[in-house]
Amino acid sequence: MQDYKNFLYNFNYSYFAGQWNHGEGDVGNYLDSKDFKHLVPEIKIVSNKDIAWVGKHHYPKYAGRQCTCCGGDRYFNADISYPGVIVKDGPNPYGNPYLLLDGRHRMMKKLALGIDESEHYVLYWGDIKEYLTWREKD
Repeated sequence: MQDYKNFLYNFNYSYFAGQWNHGEGDVGNYLDSKDFKHLVPEIKIVSNKDIAWVGKHHYPKYAGRQCTCCGGDRYFNADISYPGVIVKDGPNPYGNPYLLLDGRHRMMKKLALGIDESEHYVLYWGDIKEYLTWREKD
């Protein structure tokens, strides 16, 4: 099984991204993948419409060259053969069954190519919630 790479996921609030924090006020919640590497995620094929991701409500307007974080560089270089990392029952403003932790640019690229479902490493909110760290919003 291919191992997912290290990543840091930031649950917070912004005008652009919406309400993602799992807490109150300006507290940011951070989840570092190195803290839960011992959890072995399963790979599942999941419908992309069931996955919430930061910026979903801005797709496709801010995809490709209009991407606000990279101007399209990460989007065009995204390797869609690599599975994303999702959390079953992760909190999200869309009420979707899954929350995308890693693979936003790959997700946008898949959607642009007309791919309706894809492979993802699936973790469970109850298993990773204890690994959240809290700090003031940057």
